[in-house]
Amino acid sequence: MMLRPDRPCVTCPPGDPGAANGTPHVVVAAQMRSGTHLLIDLILNNFPVYRENPLYLDLERYRLSDLETSQIPDLRGLVIKTHYPHSSDRVEAARDIEPLTRRYPVVMPVRDRDERVRSMRRFGDWGAAQSMDPHIDAFERYWSDVPKLTLPFRKLLDPEALPEVVHALEQHLGTPAIASPVGPRPVAQRRRILLDKTLTRLLGAHAPRINTTIGFAR
Repeated sequence: MMLRPDRPCVTCPPGDPGAANGTPHVVVAAQMRSGTHLLIDLILNNFPVYRENPLYLDLERYRLSDLETSQIPDLRGLVIKTHYPHSSDRVEAARDIEPLTRRYPVVMPVRDRDERVRSMRRFGDWGAAQSMDPHIDAFERYWSDVPKLTLPFRKLLDPEALPEVVHALEQHLGTPAIASPVGPRPVAQRRRILLDKTLTRLLGAHAPRINTTIGFAR
């Protein structure tokens, strides 16, 4: 049985990242099924300063846990995942997220709307697929004016585009990447992907190859 993805070595909460270490956070802002975890994994596998336990902070889960978002700048440098404004309390959520987007670099995977809907249906998320339009419109309105690096979903899966993608991240984040870029495995390597996911959930940053994805399809 696959281990749950919300283990302390993988996500905050429940994991405790510790105190600030001089590394700035990076915000991964993404619509559902757009390559959120593919991009998170690219950062974790290619930028050692972010590869610590827990691997990333889930902003929506953080807020639901009644933790103070005002304390996030006091944490060590993290990848911060958000689907905002995929939230029922958008006004309050905006007050929490805006200080982060003003202070830290934002990166965003971009995927065709129809592809995202098909992906949701493929993974059995019919409710989200049917109610997606209002969230898409709200997401696009909010993030359109936020400075960010956008990366096409298909490039995240393209080995030939990998050096270009990692270089773009390196420039945007202002921190060096490893010498030989590491991208996602081909979907045909299912056993290795499953092993990567299992080791990530067991070992977090100490896994040979980080894979926080829940599942993805081309």
